[in-house]
Amino acid sequence: MSVFKKLAVQGGVAVVREDGKVVASTHIKAHEEVAMRKKRTAESIKRETWRSVMRRLTNDGKDVMEVLYNLAMGTAVVAQLPDGRVSEPVIPSPEVRRAAAVDLLHMLHGKPVAQTEVARAAQEAEDVAQYAALSDEELKRILENSAWDKASAKRMELSEGEEKED
Repeated sequence: MSVFKKLAVQGGVAVVREDGKVVASTHIKAHEEVAMRKKRTAESIKRETWRSVMRRLTNDGKDVMEVLYNLAMGTAVVAQLPDGRVSEPVIPSPEVRRAAAVDLLHMLHGKPVAQTEVARAAQEAEDVAQYAALSDEELKRILENSAWDKASAKRMELSEGEEKED
């Protein structure tokens, strides 16, 4: 029988072995505490995203929409000063009213698609209609020519690259 006992840490448990057999074991409280802190920290990080904080601060966004609505409608704003007095009423300018109205419109109906995308879609639809009107022989000729053009362009690029190396 061995005089020395082997102590090992397995996870959060300290284990004493003698001749390969477990003689005693105990939970290490420090490991449990660290694990609990990590778990609490991970839960608090998951809960408190910037969006959740903004929802909490703005009454789920209702306060912001109320401010935008009041600006768009031209409601006069009176500020409460720290000493208890109130400021003179400030009426939003037409530019501010328009910007607030546009923001509310985008919130309500979504932001419109850029006009360049609309024009591009119309051009693509026109191209498809033209290709649909072509015969099989004409399509084959166009494809062969474009493949030939791409291959010759690639050869030109390669030859220019070799000239630059020289």
